[in-house]
Amino acid sequence: MWKDTTKKRHARYRAILSESDHLFEPAERLEKESRFDCARESRADVMLNSSAYVLGPAINAYVLWVLGEAAKKGTERLYFLARDGYFMYVTARILCEKLDIPIDCRYLCCSRYSVRIPVFHLNMTEAFDYICRGGIDVTVDKILNRAGLSDGEKEKICSEISRRPEEIVPYSELGVIRKQLEASRDFTEFTQKRSEEEYPALEGYIRSQGLLDDVRFAFVDSGWVGSMQKVIATLIHHIHEKENDGKTFRPEGYYWGLYELPADVDPDDYHCYYFSEKHGVRRKIYFSNCLFESIFSAPHGMTLRYEERNGDFSPVFAQIRDENKKFILRTEGYIRKYASNLAEELSEKGINADDLSLINTDKERQMIGRLLDIFMGKPTYGEACVYGSLPFSDDVLDTNEQETAAVLTQEELASNHPWNKIRIMTGLSKGKVKESAWYEGSAVRGRKNIGHHLRAYAGYKWMLYAKKEFTRRFR
Repeated sequence: MWKDTTKKRHARYRAILSESDHLFEPAERLEKESRFDCARESRADVMLNSSAYVLGPAINAYVLWVLGEAAKKGTERLYFLARDGYFMYVTARILCEKLDIPIDCRYLCCSRYSVRIPVFHLNMTEAFDYICRGGIDVTVDKILNRAGLSDGEKEKICSEISRRPEEIVPYSELGVIRKQLEASRDFTEFTQKRSEEEYPALEGYIRSQGLLDDVRFAFVDSGWVGSMQKVIATLIHHIHEKENDGKTFRPEGYYWGLYELPADVDPDDYHCYYFSEKHGVRRKIYFSNCLFESIFSAPHGMTLRYEERNGDFSPVFAQIRDENKKFILRTEGYIRKYASNLAEELSEKGINADDLSLINTDKERQMIGRLLDIFMGKPTYGEACVYGSLPFSDDVLDTNEQETAAVLTQEELASNHPWNKIRIMTGLSKGKVKESAWYEGSAVRGRKNIGHHLRAYAGYKWMLYAKKEFTRRFR
């Protein structure tokens, strides 16, 4: 509950995790070795407690599931996609090394921006789908950034379509913006030109990372939509067609969760751990994908593009805040230690690469769900402040960052309650819905009417996912 003290919350985590056959002892060892003091509630203590009893078990349980599923299918190589896949990659390398699991784990530096822009010219319809999608506080400038336009090009397009760069574009207006951009010859030319310029370096990087090798491989990522798998697969298929080498390519992907699938893909190629587009409504209600991204990031900035130097292709990263990098590196240290402890625990019980199927991943997943329900859905004030203060941006260039759990007024919190939100979004009531990437954290940081806000927002999310489920079944 949100009223838990640090000591009570610590005890609840321990009680849940103690039911596990493999995940509890590594957490106990990490806590003792790091001398955690639950009587205090410093930032470092909250991070250690959360890493030992929630984050470490969650990411390790997921990676064990991935490795087990990949081994069953005879997968030789796994590509962990930046940046959400960084902690997964670190964990997988440790487990594979210590348990002699013969899977080649690689880290692929990529982002929606660095991969999509170079392939826009291959399918402009899909390019417009991506450029004109929704998000948190979408502006005209954000939309044009998704196309990779320069400042001068953006200025010209804004003048042409009579829009201000800072203008907020509500979801109902996205279709209008799209029609305006599709009617603009300049916008299409600017987008295609930038795409064609960036394509050669992306293809070079893809080749250099072995994605054209004749081996069975799969992607690993957090998920949500799974579009990166489709985009990279389209690129590889294009290369094979261009070279007319007769090779076929059908990638698979392992994901923490998927809210939906890209259009025109085979669902059998997308494997979900925690929830899928068809299953896990309750898990979605108490899960925050934005918080997941804020925590499980990488100690480097997003991939902006690729460059070639003397025949070698490498990614170009954006800057990352020093404070955020320190936070990630501290968390990484805890996750690495947990993974090492887990590997030793499994080895002591005689479990190695050939025995991964003996691990009861369904049981572990149920316990991880109970932990995340509490951590994400009903955080303590300390957890809400430490993790809610992390920077978050759902924009393609990580611009306009806000705190993951934005500090909202009681009125702003109430605007997110289901009936208030529906009335405002449908125009029945005046006002604006102030979004938070992690609403539950914002409610706890507000310090008042916490239970009321949490129940109301859970109701809103239930209505949202129930509607999607109904639509999926009967469309």
